[in-house]
Amino acid sequence: MITKGTEAYASAQKIANKIQNYASKERWNNHSFFGIALEDLARFLSKIMELDCFAAQIAKTVDSTIDNHGYQVARCSSKQAWILACAAVENGIEF
Repeated sequence: MITKGTEAYASAQKIANKIQNYASKERWNNHSFFGIALEDLARFLSKIMELDCFAAQIAKTVDSTIDNHGYQVARCSSKQAWILACAAVENGIEF
């Protein structure tokens, strides 16, 4: 478990913000970065899905919302992003 005020907590916060940032990229305004964000997020989620934990189920849910032809990269709430980020920090997975 990650404790507030620790270095791990700060790392998880940065990763959670990055997850939400990438997931919210819109094709219309960020067309050149849209593909990069989509690939990076999908790669990150696949690493989390390999784990045997609750976060793997969250990763599958977020991954199912990724749409190559959609308006936005994926749908990911702040709670989902936080769970994914904590799992990444606890398991040494980099975004």
